[in-house]
Amino acid sequence: MSFLIYPESSNSCKARFTADAKNKLWWTDFTYIRLSNGKIRYNGTIIVLYDRSAVASLDSSYINTKLAIATLKRAINNEKPGSGLILHSDQGCPFTSWNYPEHE
Repeated sequence: MSFLIYPESSNSCKARFTADAKNKLWWTDFTYIRLSNGKIRYNGTIIVLYDRSAVASLDSSYINTKLAIATLKRAINNEKPGSGLILHSDQGCPFTSWNYPEHE
């Protein structure tokens, strides 16, 4: 299954962070987790805004496009969404990289 994502697009969700059906609107972002040993891990999560369930959550030592793509692939594999899905992000570097928009 191949998906095309349009980075730096207009705000398609228009600040409405709710959806009337599952797999119409997803939200993604990164957060960091400071471990007891002082190291930092980064977590990428994708949430379905219909019911606020997490469809993918991965962590890594690095915050980068590779983590963003791996998280998206996990969500797609888990949910198998149809066409018309909107993935909302803050359009930070990992989500606007040339490597992120088109992949299989």
